[in-house]
Amino acid sequence: MRAGVMAAGFAWTFGFFVVTASSQETTSSVELPAVVDVQMCISYALVNSHQIHDAQLGEEVAAKQVREAWGAVFPDLNATFTYTRNVTKQDGLFPDPNNPNAFLQVTLAGDNLWNTDVILEQPLFQADAFIGVGAAGRFKDLQAERARGTTQQIVTDVREAYYRSLLASEDARLTQSSISRVSRTLDGARELQKAGLGNSYDVLRLEVELSRITPVLRRAQNAAAAAIRDLKVAMGLGVDQRISLSGSLHTIDLEYVDDNTPEDLALLRLAGAPAGGLDDLPALLELATLNRSTLKQKQLDTHLSEAQMKATRAALYPKLVGFANYSVFGQSSQGLEFYGDAQQRVTNWQAGLRLEIPLLEGGARYARLSQRKLQLQQNRTRQLLEEQDLANEIQTLLERLVEARDRVASQKHAITQATRGFEIASTEFTMGLNTQFNALDSEVALRETEFNYAEAVYEVLVAQARLDRAVGVVPMIDAVKETP
Repeated sequence: MRAGVMAAGFAWTFGFFVVTASSQETTSSVELPAVVDVQMCISYALVNSHQIHDAQLGEEVAAKQVREAWGAVFPDLNATFTYTRNVTKQDGLFPDPNNPNAFLQVTLAGDNLWNTDVILEQPLFQADAFIGVGAAGRFKDLQAERARGTTQQIVTDVREAYYRSLLASEDARLTQSSISRVSRTLDGARELQKAGLGNSYDVLRLEVELSRITPVLRRAQNAAAAAIRDLKVAMGLGVDQRISLSGSLHTIDLEYVDDNTPEDLALLRLAGAPAGGLDDLPALLELATLNRSTLKQKQLDTHLSEAQMKATRAALYPKLVGFANYSVFGQSSQGLEFYGDAQQRVTNWQAGLRLEIPLLEGGARYARLSQRKLQLQQNRTRQLLEEQDLANEIQTLLERLVEARDRVASQKHAITQATRGFEIASTEFTMGLNTQFNALDSEVALRETEFNYAEAVYEVLVAQARLDRAVGVVPMIDAVKETP
């Protein structure tokens, strides 16, 4: 059952777009051409994003911490070497056996002293050390999941920034088209005025409209340039590098996918053009339960808290340590003779067991244990909140996606009607059968309708990108198999 749900979710999320794990291995030397598509931008971001690099370093640090935790279980071998130079003679006074009222002055040490100790310790029973290894492993898993979540967020940010750039460029293009249409209508009005078939007010009204929308073009162009810079920042690319984007929102056909250009088809493939099942909310929720990064992080946080609480409790248990000690002591008074001669050198071997029983630490151990218990309850609460947010977010995004697709269908039909209305109004105005008000109104309606279509396509792409991240399966990050 679960496999069927996952297959359904994968089919909806990616459609016919298949990502393999080997795709990530080819991004180590990404060079961007002058014209880039969204997949190229994502590949570049995967290599150059500082956030991804930071998350990967955190994962490597966690791996080293696991190795450090194992060090508390393995034998501990230490050696110390000490050299001492007695500036003054080290003498002592002892009772004279021949004269109870007198003392003998005896030299206790030579001028030069050497001492070496080699100590080997092996924990035999140390519960907190063994549990600490498990806690470190939980932390490593958590850091790995955080790295995956960060990577998913970067890919989603790049996708959204790419789509915003296309929408901003579309706004600039439509504004330029509007200026061209008004200019042509103005030229026609001037010709009618010269022929005595028009009036000066029509010309004046069109000139005012042209003056009004001309500065809008500069604003739209600036917005498009700013959107491109935002995309470069999301990619980790220098803002001075010039790039052009592939694909156009106004030419995308969501109804007949195969009729799209190769550039637009690449956008739809990455967006997971669905083959149906848009209303399969239970399948998406099941998919998110298995793959959503933020939920898995909360779950790993809970597991880590459990391991930390066990390790803190284990610190209350006795510890049994086996040890062995080898020491060498030597001295000399006739120059720097290393460790002296055989008569001035002493060696010693010791071996034994050491039992440590924690008795009293002012209640600090029990206070730490109480903190761990509270942290565990806190993480469990956060996990429940994340599960609630998951269901709400996915349902909201799914409704937004369906709504946007409905808008695309209606706006596509509206463009046909608005284009025909503008052609009729323009022709009638040129022939003197209509007023300039109708011509302007039809032009404004056409411009707004064309932008509304591009905006609806943009909202479909953005909603899909956010939904991919919400369910935890993001293109070019999470490898999936194509369903038969």
